[in-house]
Amino acid sequence: MKKYTKTMLNILRNVENCKFEGVEDESIFYFISSIQEEEFLALETIGITYPTSSYLVNRKDSNLFTIEYVISGQGHLDINNKQYICSTGDTYILLPNTNQKYYADKNNPFKKYWVNFRSKAFEKYIKDFHLENNVLYKNLDISDEMNSLFELEKITSENKQISNKAMSILYSILMKMKQHSEKGSHNFIDDEIIIAKSIIDEDESFNLSIDEICKRSFISKQTLFNKFKKAYNISPHQYILKKKIISSCDMLLNQNISIAKIAEILKFTDEYAFSHAFKKRIGITPSQYRKNRQI
Repeated sequence: MKKYTKTMLNILRNVENCKFEGVEDESIFYFISSIQEEEFLALETIGITYPTSSYLVNRKDSNLFTIEYVISGQGHLDINNKQYICSTGDTYILLPNTNQKYYADKNNPFKKYWVNFRSKAFEKYIKDFHLENNVLYKNLDISDEMNSLFELEKITSENKQISNKAMSILYSILMKMKQHSEKGSHNFIDDEIIIAKSIIDEDESFNLSIDEICKRSFISKQTLFNKFKKAYNISPHQYILKKKIISSCDMLLNQNISIAKIAEILKFTDEYAFSHAFKKRIGITPSQYRKNRQI
C-alpha cells in the first residue's frame, strides 16, 4: 500500500464518468488488491478529505462501495436523483451501480473520513439486512471504526490479513447501520436536545462549558445528560471528548505544533491529561500517532 501524491491523485481523478474538484488537502492510502479478492473484499482507498467550498464529486455508475463519516461541517448528496444533507456526526454509504454527486456546503464545507472498496460479500450483507435503499444515517458515529481502518496502513503482511481485519471493521459499521435503521422513526429526539447537540457541534474552539450549553439550550443538566445519552447513546461529556480527540488527530497530522499546544487549544488541563485521553481512545500516544503517519 502507499500514499498518493498530488500528481498521482490528479491522474486518478482524470477518469471516465468521474468529475472531481475543490480539495484543500487530503491524506489517502491505496491498497493493492486482485480481481479475485473482490468476492470477499478488495479494499482500495481510505482517506481524510478537507474540501474547499467548491468541492464536488460526480460519479456515474460507480462500481465501488463508499462509506464516509462527517467529522465537521455540512455537505449535500444527490444519489440517483434523491437529495440529502449531511452534517457533523453523520454517516453515509454510496452503493455500486449508482449515480453519485456530492459536494460541500458553500458556507460550511464538510471534513470527512472515507473508505472505498469492492465486495460481493458486503453486497450480500446489505441485501440480507434490507439496507439497499438507505443512504444517510443521521448521528451515526463510526469514527472509531474509521480510525481502525487507518491503522491497517501500518500492516506489512499479506493482503489476506488486511482483508480479514478490514472486513471485520466494515461489518461492525454495517451492524451499526442496521441497528440505526431499526430504530428509525421510533427514535424521537426532543428539539431541545437537537439544539444542544448543534451548539456543541458549532463550538469548534471548545469554549463552552456544560453549564453554558444548558443555559443556551434552556434545559437543566439532568435533562441534558439523560436525554442526550438516550438519543445518541453517549454522554455529553464523552461526545465532547470524542470531538476533541478527532480534532487532535487532524492537528497531529496537518499542523506543525507541539502536543502541549494541542492540549492547550483543545482545553485539556495539561499535556498529560490530553495524552492519557488520546491513548485511552486511540490505543497509542499522540506522539506515536504522529510518527506512525509520517511518510
